[in-house]
Amino acid sequence: MFPKRARRAPGVGAGVGDFYGVDDDVPHNGPKPTLQSSVVMPAIETKSRDAAISELKSTEKVEQKSRNQRMFANLLVGTLNKFRKDERKISTVEKVQMQKQKEIEQRLEEKKKTERETVMKERGELMEQRRDKEREIRKLQRKRAIVQYAEREQDHTRKLQNFIQTVAKPPIFYLPGKHTLRTLELLKNTAKRLEEQVTKRQEQLEKDLAAVDTAPI
Repeated sequence: MFPKRARRAPGVGAGVGDFYGVDDDVPHNGPKPTLQSSVVMPAIETKSRDAAISELKSTEKVEQKSRNQRMFANLLVGTLNKFRKDERKISTVEKVQMQKQKEIEQRLEEKKKTERETVMKERGELMEQRRDKEREIRKLQRKRAIVQYAEREQDHTRKLQNFIQTVAKPPIFYLPGKHTLRTLELLKNTAKRLEEQVTKRQEQLEKDLAAVDTAPI
């Protein structure tokens, strides 16, 4: 076994570990050593008056800037809301105007359509009237030609009434140098026969004129 270490007298060069034995943990009964302590006060940072004023102004500037930003934000939001409201009003007005414009254009288009139909109808009526007049003119021209032809025949036949017509075919018309009772009788018979031809020709003329009215041209 190892020998025990000698213990130091209390208070003489003793440390904390000297109050305990090396081989045992029993504290020593002598007075404990005291440690000298001191309280260290924290350093208080002092500011100058100018620094405090500068800091206060800086704080006020930040607060003023924040207020200005809030005011600007509120103003911006109010302006945007007003713009949106105005846009809705403008949109509503534009829709109403567009609807009115559409109705006006529709009425104008209907009016133009009615006018076109009226013009086309009037043009068709005028064209039909023109065709009717042209047909009437052609009928009149044809009637005139028929009448003129019949009148020439009748005039020629009446001129032949002053002559004696032979019975032979083709007939010959002659006039003796001096009439006798026989030639006067023949002249009278010829005039009567030719007058009957004129009457028949007049009846045929009326039929021809009536046929022109019913015939398509």
